[in-house]
Amino acid sequence: MLKIKFLCGLMFLLLTSLYSVQAQDINYPTETINGTEYYIYHAQTSEGLYAIGRKFGMKPDEIISFNPELKENGVKANQRIIIPVYRRKIKSTIINMSTTDTATNSSAVSTESDQTDAPTINVAQALQRSKRMGEVNVALILPFLNGSEGNSTTSSVRFIEFYEGLLLALENLKNQNISVNLYVYDAGDPNDELASILNRPEMATIDMIIGPVSSEQIPVALDFAHRKKIPLILPSSSRSEDAMDNPYVFLINVPKENLYAETANHFYETFNTASITFLTLEGENKEDKAGLIAALKTKLKKHNIAYKEITKSEETLLELEGELSHDNENVVVPTSGSNRILRTMLPTLRAISDKDSIVSTKITLFGFPEWQTEKEYMDQYHALNTFIFSSFYDNVFSGESINFYKRFQSWYSKEVLQSYPKYSMLGYDIGLFFIKASHLFGAKSFRQIASYKMKSIQTGFNFKKASETGGYINQNVYFVNFRPDYTIQKIDFNE
Repeated sequence: MLKIKFLCGLMFLLLTSLYSVQAQDINYPTETINGTEYYIYHAQTSEGLYAIGRKFGMKPDEIISFNPELKENGVKANQRIIIPVYRRKIKSTIINMSTTDTATNSSAVSTESDQTDAPTINVAQALQRSKRMGEVNVALILPFLNGSEGNSTTSSVRFIEFYEGLLLALENLKNQNISVNLYVYDAGDPNDELASILNRPEMATIDMIIGPVSSEQIPVALDFAHRKKIPLILPSSSRSEDAMDNPYVFLINVPKENLYAETANHFYETFNTASITFLTLEGENKEDKAGLIAALKTKLKKHNIAYKEITKSEETLLELEGELSHDNENVVVPTSGSNRILRTMLPTLRAISDKDSIVSTKITLFGFPEWQTEKEYMDQYHALNTFIFSSFYDNVFSGESINFYKRFQSWYSKEVLQSYPKYSMLGYDIGLFFIKASHLFGAKSFRQIASYKMKSIQTGFNFKKASETGGYINQNVYFVNFRPDYTIQKIDFNE
């Protein structure tokens, strides 16, 4: 109980950090110009547009749009620069668990940007009232403080960022006139009892639950969602059995068997006219990709598509040129995704592809999700027209991603945590998808929610029934193409 109460303090800090740019800029005076409020900032010595932009979460060209004189003359020391002040309003309710076991002492605090003293209200009564007003009531149950003595671990930091991304989604929904009440609970240590949260009176009128994530707590939440007939969104479980016999479950993380099957389908659709080669490098462990390679071969055999299987050592890898097609596009699929493959195979394939000879060898490389984190090989990815498959992908050069990063930095005065997937974007995409679908169709219209289509930033949604009596499993798989012209295309097969 004390841990939960401490969480409230943490969450208030998080909510306060929504306006951290304003707090950071407290020493900057403001001025209203033509009805718009601006910060008045004076440039420091040797400070450029990028440095100023980082302080305010803006790109250089955005700063120039408000200060056109900077385009011609650049930034000079002590120069007056105006930066627009953006006001935001978001509603999130943090459950303040009493240190006693008396249920009547439970309360919730609603925090909004234009409030100085947030009112204390009865949670259950507030939820009943929100039902009549057509608001969506969401419970978020994640391990925010699962370290020893209440300290955040690496994983809990990720879930805090999930929450921060979800708040950005709520702002987006508010701008669409969709009212949301978000109730946040710390799931605690994986071995902690979840029933104390699920038995709270307000849970009787919650429309959906996001979380939990631990294998110990998920069965308890599954049982609760089944009894209450409300959607349970599991953001990290990839166990298809969690959705097999429960019609109220939505599994976000694509189970491996579904991932491989969908990848094989899209591989066939994309490369059925190419010359396909499965390439093994001697000494590599093929077991980690055995399931995928088997799925690809099965699909090709089913459609009578021929393929080659070639094994080479590092010394004989260059001899591959003589075994590839000179009349057709070659799609090369390594049977391992290790860093050694990237370090050894990529330069050789590029040398073969770039070789100045009368007969050209056109090579396209097909690789794996983890490759997207290997930034040092990007040039070679593009040179080999590389495709990778992934259920998550953030194209950092897309307008949607750039805008998200800017908003996140502006709200929280920090950069997005570099993880795979990015948890802030995961929270944003999940919140936007499920709350918008729930608003449109009703929280208990499961089939309509599952079939809803939305363009997301990182996580795509393509739900299919796990079984006749089961819930819904996400099967979305992107192909990401690193093109030779240095553009990146994220191929969504559901569009």
